[in-house]
Amino acid sequence: MPASEITWAELIRKVGYQTVCIGKWDVSNRKAIVDRMPNAQGFNYYFGPLGANDGGRVKFHENNEPANTSREWCFNFGSRIKIV
Repeated sequence: MPASEITWAELIRKVGYQTVCIGKWDVSNRKAIVDRMPNAQGFNYYFGPLGANDGGRVKFHENNEPANTSREWCFNFGSRIKIV
């Protein structure tokens, strides 16, 4: 998806909504291309992988930063996201 595409999150954020994307974001070729990641597409917060589980291990991102892999996340579940 080109960075120029307008997402639903961008539209509702303009009128005061807080936006969150949790899950697979598979539009950036599995690379951290910052202008195509969820935070640049209108989401205030993002947690999830940038692509499919092709190699048996998923690399998670929290906002624009690498988080853990799926194997590490299993042992650390709950330490990254605080639900308020």
